[in-house]
Amino acid sequence: MLKTKHVVLCMLVAFQSNAEIELYADETKSVLLTGGIDTYADLFRESESDNPEQEKSEDFDLYIEAYAEFQFSHQLTEGLMTFGAFEIYSFEDEFEERTTELDDVYVGVSGQYGTFYLGEAEDSVDVVGLLTDISNDGVYAIDSLYEEEGKGVKYEFVYNDTFLFSADMQDSGEDDIDREYSTAISYQTDNFNVSAMYTDAGDFMGFDLNAYAVGAAYRNETFYVGAIYSDYNGPYSQGNGYFMSGQSWSFAGSYTMNGIRGYTTVLLDNDEDSNASATAYTIGVDYLVHDDMLIFAEYTGSSHDVDDWTTSSGVVGVFYKF
Repeated sequence: MLKTKHVVLCMLVAFQSNAEIELYADETKSVLLTGGIDTYADLFRESESDNPEQEKSEDFDLYIEAYAEFQFSHQLTEGLMTFGAFEIYSFEDEFEERTTELDDVYVGVSGQYGTFYLGEAEDSVDVVGLLTDISNDGVYAIDSLYEEEGKGVKYEFVYNDTFLFSADMQDSGEDDIDREYSTAISYQTDNFNVSAMYTDAGDFMGFDLNAYAVGAAYRNETFYVGAIYSDYNGPYSQGNGYFMSGQSWSFAGSYTMNGIRGYTTVLLDNDEDSNASATAYTIGVDYLVHDDMLIFAEYTGSSHDVDDWTTSSGVVGVFYKF
């Protein structure tokens, strides 16, 4: 694997299988295959509100996703490498129809002065956002507006496995929507991470879209704790507040022993205009059955000042990676 998606990911306790199938390799080229099958069983989803349109009660449902990712690399010279990847992704769409598409398609070049990506290769917002994104299917803090469109350009430089600088541009694919520009910096030791990011997506219908966030995390072999503060204008916050302008705090913590991890994530969201607030949280446990299989169970709840809106859901799942 390339030493690119790198520093922040090393802080997480998420399930990362090391399994790779080598399809082809010689002195300068390689083709690798990785993949997985993710199964989610929604035990219940409840929503209660003074607004009847938000009332909802759903029973058991099952979702299965599968993917196979092909990774290519070509060592041009001792200090210069080109690479690319694409993923064949199968999932159920909003109409519960099975759909298969190409995803996470990108190409790039890497050398002593950094790495360039073209396509869907993550974004600088994640440099901070991943610090509290430690659940399997639960609450997380902040995300890019357009990265999933796959029309991005990104530059990343890592120095001494400690300092990171990242900058990217993401395009929505729509002619009348401004591009999103983001930058981030990060400093990490074996146990600590301190990161900051800023993103600006220009003007949309007279509304300025931008956000900044700072975060920090600590981990050892047993514990993980992380926190993020964000100030945003636009739909950057990933809580259930649906606020267009506000501030949020995000917290995450976990404890791991003998392959069993207990964890929680919390997001506190405040609306700058109305002074309304929203809270979302996930409590979960997972077990690493072996290097390639993880099982988990999570409960996610939320509350919202507007319409006295509350939600709750429970999910169990199995991830198998190869």
